This record gives sequence, structure tokens and C-alpha cells, in this order.
Amino acid sequence: MLPNSPASPRSNDEICVATFAVKIRCSEARTYGFASVCINPTWVRQAAEHALRAKRITFEESRQLLRRYEEGLSGYTYLEQD
Repeated sequence: MLPNSPASPRSNDEICVATFAVKIRCSEARTYGFASVCINPTWVRQAAEHALRAKRITFEESRQLLRRYEEGLSGYTYLEQD
């Protein structure tokens, strides 16, 4: 695998920065009473894991969130043929 190819794993620095960004967004949402947070789709799993570790959602809710997210990715798009 090429080191800078899209298929290469993310560096630890990228993961740390993204994890920090997700934590900041979630903290801001709690502070201001928002019901949801918009994050980069590539960090949905990390956000779910963070919420699970913080006991803000249950394991079952985390599992459902990730399943529904993945179903949404494979669902309807304007590129599908009838």
C-alpha cells in the first residue's frame, strides 16, 4: 500500500486531531443544548465510541446508530436506476 494513497491507514496525528474535534463539537452541543452535532462522516464511529465511553448512549444505541449510518450509505442515491 502506498503511504499517501487514499487506502492507506490514517496517521495517529490525524486520528488524535479528529477525535479532539469530535469531542469539542459534542461538548459545545451539551453546553448550548443542541440536540445534534454535524461531523465529518468519516468520524461517525469515533463519535459513537466517545458517546458510549462517556455513558451518553448505551451499547445498543451505539450499535443502532452505526448500523443505520451504514444503511444510509448503501441506500437511495440519485445515481440509482429505477
